[in-house]
Amino acid sequence: MNAISKKLKSRAGASITFALMIFLVCAVVSGIVIVAASTSSGRLAGLKEMDGRYYIVTSAAEKLCDIFDFDESRKVIVTKATDGSYEAKNVDGTSVEPLLKIASEKLISKEALNPVDSFNNRTITLEGKSYTCDISERLEGSQIIFDISAGTTANKTYRLSVTFASNVKQEARDDSEGTEQYSVTWKLRDIRKNRAAPAASGSNP
Repeated sequence: MNAISKKLKSRAGASITFALMIFLVCAVVSGIVIVAASTSSGRLAGLKEMDGRYYIVTSAAEKLCDIFDFDESRKVIVTKATDGSYEAKNVDGTSVEPLLKIASEKLISKEALNPVDSFNNRTITLEGKSYTCDISERLEGSQIIFDISAGTTANKTYRLSVTFASNVKQEARDDSEGTEQYSVTWKLRDIRKNRAAPAASGSNP
């Protein structure tokens, strides 16, 4: 009886049990830490990728604002020649930025923008690095709308829609010559995040 009592009260081998318990706890904690680190790493990688797309798209939107957002001191003069063609120039007679020139001429002539005029797949150069983003444009009445997107898949594409409104004034007209002259100014109207795919427009409404 005394032998059994002594055996029950004996602490021999207890250190091994405690070591096994500590090992088990450490293994569980290590597993939790590894899973958490892997998840966090994946999220950070995705965040970095999204930040890159966001930076490209918003920088492209800023470039468009530099081109189109201005007041009457920078108005574009569009002249209709005797042969029915239209030509846009700055007030001082200098050349207009190509995209602004096309948009202003199409606006006055009421012609639709077409793929040849497109800004699609334009390479945007930022701080010495080149990025490719898709920028499509369409005229809707007196507005021009740019759909800017960057990304490879539908659920990972970042998009912005940038809308500029125009103000058109007729400056001169000569019925005998068949010539007309208009002034056009563009102002930023709206910038919004666009989750849907850009809608194509074949003609002006």
